[in-house]
Parts: sequence; C-alpha cells; structure tokens
Amino acid sequence: MEVRFDPTIQSYFNSSRALQKRFGSLSKKLILVVENLMKTRRADMMQIPGHPHPLRKYRNREIFSITVKHPFRCIFKVEPSGEFVTILNVVDYHNHEHRIL
Repeated sequence: MEVRFDPTIQSYFNSSRALQKRFGSLSKKLILVVENLMKTRRADMMQIPGHPHPLRKYRNREIFSITVKHPFRCIFKVEPSGEFVTILNVVDYHNHEHRIL
C-alpha cells in the first residue's frame, strides 16, 4: 500500500534527521510502522505488528490506530479505495491531556 502523510507531519518524514529530532527514540519504530504499512495489502492490514485496530469514534471514516511504543500510537486513515493510507499523527490518546507529538 502507498503511505502518505498529513501535511502537519510530512516534513518530519522527509528526512531521518528531522524524524529523529522530533520523535526521538520513537523514530526507528515509526519507520518500521511505515515499512509494514507499505508492505501490506488492505486485506492483511490487521495482521501487521502493533495491533492495528479501528478507532470506534471514527469507524465511518476508516481511521485506525497502531501501537508504535506504549503509550504512543500512530493514527492513520485508510482511503476507501484501499490503495493508500494517510498517516495523520503520532499521539498518546490515552493520556487525559491527549499529548500529541
């Protein structure tokens, strides 16, 4: 599947240095998440590491979460065509402050 990025985080994924500076120790895990999403098909998406699952609040919008490293999740949207995913954010959404990286 093709992986795209929300414009708010696109610049971090353009270089490994920017990714490392912004996300620190999560950067290597984020790269693995992106690589796993690139290698998979929509039908097999739920089998990749990190426990991908749909977010209940956004079920009709095909928004999913995958664990990067507890408690941080990579939030992504699967396009209806199934040809690509858009990574929206990396966040700790279980924290009451909804700490967004």
